Amino acid sequence: MKNKFAVALGSIKSKKKARASRRNGKLGGRPKKVITLTAV
Repeated sequence: MKNKFAVALGSIKSKKKARASRRNGKLGGRPKKVITLTAV
């Protein structure tokens, strides 16, 4: 169950978050999910 306060804080836009998001985008953004299959 998600914390209502954490959800509310995550939706707030700030200059600091925008700057962090731009920096992350320059580094390639969020990593893609990698699905690995292992042979049994």
